[in-house]
Amino acid sequence: MKKLFYYSFILYIIFFPLVPSRLNWKYPITEVMLLLVLLFYLVYVLRDRNKRKEFKENLILFLKEPVSLLMVIITCIMLFSITYCTNVILVLKETLRFGILTGLFYIFRFECNMEFYKEKLVKLIYYPAFVVMLIGFYEKIFGLGFEEWSGLLRVESTTGNPNIYGGYLVVLFFPLFFLMLDERNIKKKLFYILELVMIFLSVIFTGSRNALLAIGLGGAFISVFYIRKLLYVLIPAFIVLLQTPFVKERISTGDAGRSQIYKIAWHVFRDHPIIGVAIGNFESVFKDYYLRYPQYHYNPDIYHTHNIYLKFLSELGIVGFIPFILLMIFLLVNSIKAFKATTGTMRNICVAITIVNVLFWIMSLFDNIILLPKVMNFYFIMNVIPLIILSNKKENKI
Repeated sequence: MKKLFYYSFILYIIFFPLVPSRLNWKYPITEVMLLLVLLFYLVYVLRDRNKRKEFKENLILFLKEPVSLLMVIITCIMLFSITYCTNVILVLKETLRFGILTGLFYIFRFECNMEFYKEKLVKLIYYPAFVVMLIGFYEKIFGLGFEEWSGLLRVESTTGNPNIYGGYLVVLFFPLFFLMLDERNIKKKLFYILELVMIFLSVIFTGSRNALLAIGLGGAFISVFYIRKLLYVLIPAFIVLLQTPFVKERISTGDAGRSQIYKIAWHVFRDHPIIGVAIGNFESVFKDYYLRYPQYHYNPDIYHTHNIYLKFLSELGIVGFIPFILLMIFLLVNSIKAFKATTGTMRNICVAITIVNVLFWIMSLFDNIILLPKVMNFYFIMNVIPLIILSNKKENKI
C-alpha cells in the first residue's frame, strides 16, 4: 500500500498541470486523482501500527503549526457557510478544493523530506511545465486560446484562463531563476535558461497584466538587492516590451470594469460584515446587487470579485478574512525566517519563495488566482519548504 500511495502521489504531481482545466470543469479528473492519493495514504496509515503512531504525532504537530492550523480553520469556516448560503454546490466545491489542498499540504509537510525537494520535486514540477508551455506556444502559433472581445488572442494552455496561466508561470519563474544561478551542470543550466525564456515569453502571450507586473516587480527586486547588472537587461527589455502592439492593447483596456466589481463586492461585505454570503456565493448574489446599484453596471455575467481580499470579506466576512490574512502573513514570515536560517541553494530558494509571497500579496489585489488549483497547489507546495527548514532547524537537523 505504501508503494501504491507513493506512485499515485507522483503521478498526481506530474499529470495535475497537464489535464486541461476546461475538461476538468466537466469531469473532476484531478480532484478524483487527489482523493485517491489521500485514500491510499489513509489506508497505508491504518494498516501499519507504527505509521498510525507517527500519523497521530504528526497530526498534533500539524495542528500546532500556525500555517496548517489556519488552513484547517479556513476549511471549517468555508464548510460552516453552507448553513446560510444561497448556492450549496458553490460552497461544497470551494470547501472541497481547499480541504483537499490542506490534505495535500500535510502529505508534503510530513511525507517528503528535504532530499525529495532538492532532487525530485524540481523534475516533477518543471518537466510537466515544459509540456504545458509547449501547448501554449502551439496555441499562439495556430491562433488558438482565449479571444478577447477586441479580437486579441491570449494563450491559456491547459489552465483554462490566461490569468490563471500567468499566475502559474509566476509561481514557477523565480525559484527556477535561482536554481539556474546555482546549477553547475551545464546541461541542466541550459535547460533552466531555456525554460526561463519560455516562461517569460509565455507570460507575455497570456496578456495577463497582473503576471507581467509580477515578473517586472520580482525582476526589479532581484536587480536591486542581488544582481545590479540585471538592470541593464531588465530596463531595455521592458521598454521594448511596452512598445509591442500586444502589450499596448492589454494596457489600453484599463481596469476592464474591475473597479465597478470592487464597489459591488464592498456593498456585499457592508451588508454581511460578520460571516459574508458564504464561500463562492458572490456569484449567486451578484445579479441582485447589479440591479440594485445601476451606477456600477459593467457586466451582468461576473462570477468572482477579481480581488482575493474582497472575496473573503464579501463571502466569509470578518470571520473568514482574519484567518486568511494571518495565513498569508505566516507564509511570508516563514519564508523570511527560513531564508535567514539557511545558506547556499536552499537560501536562494527561500529568497525566491519570499519574492513569490510578496508578489501574491500584490497580485491578489487584482484577481482571485491564488485560490484556483493550477496556481494554489504549486504555491502552497513551495511554501512547505520553509516550514520543513524551520522544523529541521528546531530539531538541530540543519
